[in-house]
Amino acid sequence: MIVMSLPASPDQLEREVQRLEQSLEQLAERAVASGSLYAMEVTEVGYTALRHDGEEWQVLRRGAYEFPDNISMIAADVRIDEDRDEAKLILLDPIGMPPRGKLTLFDGERQQELAYRRIAEEIER
Repeated sequence: MIVMSLPASPDQLEREVQRLEQSLEQLAERAVASGSLYAMEVTEVGYTALRHDGEEWQVLRRGAYEFPDNISMIAADVRIDEDRDEAKLILLDPIGMPPRGKLTLFDGERQQELAYRRIAEEIER
């Protein structure tokens, strides 16, 4: 008889944290490789990848992601105020300076944090 132990598959909250972390890493690599300023706009319900074209932020193709209905997110010490049309941006610069701060995802029962290195900035669009 052979007994195999498979690693536990990540639950939905863990998968969303991993997806967000990978998206941030890929965007940071893209900023360095292209020499352009990139950002991740974060809201309670998802995030959007952006590139600055020298004049304004442009949404990347396939750059927007919305969490499943039971998942929400907050950025540490950054208030989300959609009524004032303010965007919370994690800046990813072309010199590879790592961002810093913390994002917390919730699924109604639990929370999981993703720490990064440069504090998210509140920038008016």
